[in-house]
Amino acid sequence: MKTLVDVQNRLDLIRSMPTLLSKDESKKHQVEDVSPGGVLQVQGETYLVNGKHKYTESPNCEWFELQLTRIKDGQSLYVEFEHDDELEISITTEKLKLSRLSIDEDDLEKFDDDEKGSFRFRGAIYNYEDSGDAKFHKNTKGDGTKFYFYDFESEDEKSFLGIEEWSDNDYEVSVGHYLKNKDVVILNTGK
Repeated sequence: MKTLVDVQNRLDLIRSMPTLLSKDESKKHQVEDVSPGGVLQVQGETYLVNGKHKYTESPNCEWFELQLTRIKDGQSLYVEFEHDDELEISITTEKLKLSRLSIDEDDLEKFDDDEKGSFRFRGAIYNYEDSGDAKFHKNTKGDGTKFYFYDFESEDEKSFLGIEEWSDNDYEVSVGHYLKNKDVVILNTGK
């Protein structure tokens, strides 16, 4: 049940939105042009961009994350993008703890050592894709915080599951799916 506070927070969010771009102007921009204060439409839902963060694996390998708040209900979501031959975009729709999966730290170590492996999650098989050291740069600034990542992709190649291992052995699991460029409409770049 929505409370008066929830309604007030959503109204404040809507009132804080900047002027939206025209359709023609919107078509000139891609997701990497967006900064905090921007507005996106993702698969028909409207989001306000609250933050932009950078991940680096090496000087030549980086990807970005936009922290979003959905206008209709205030839910937080994340859109990630990177250039790997072409622009790749995904949306994280859920964050979990490792204990919610059918694998544990020992399984992750084995996947990492063998550079292969799979497990079942919510009826789908997720296959090992990649793992390694990376850094998280909050607001795209600073030297970054080190973590270790494990990436998995569903057999149908539509969904992903990412696991981040932080220095205090805290694991954060991100679940989501891939987007097409046409799924993301830039309504305001935030610049």
